[in-house]
Amino acid sequence: MALTSNQPGFIPLLINGRPLKSINQFYNKRSSRLQSQLTGNRKTSPRMSALNSLDRSES
Repeated sequence: MALTSNQPGFIPLLINGRPLKSINQFYNKRSSRLQSQLTGNRKTSPRMSALNSLDRSES
């Protein structure tokens, strides 16, 4: 992934996207597994909430 801009003084930044893709894939797999275990009309669970809060704390 590359980050560019036409603003003067901006230094282009090159980022390896593989680790980010790996983290996203792990999150999606875990989220999918937890959603498949929900019963009835439930939309979330404590484990899903914890997974989501983990995701936000790393930002």
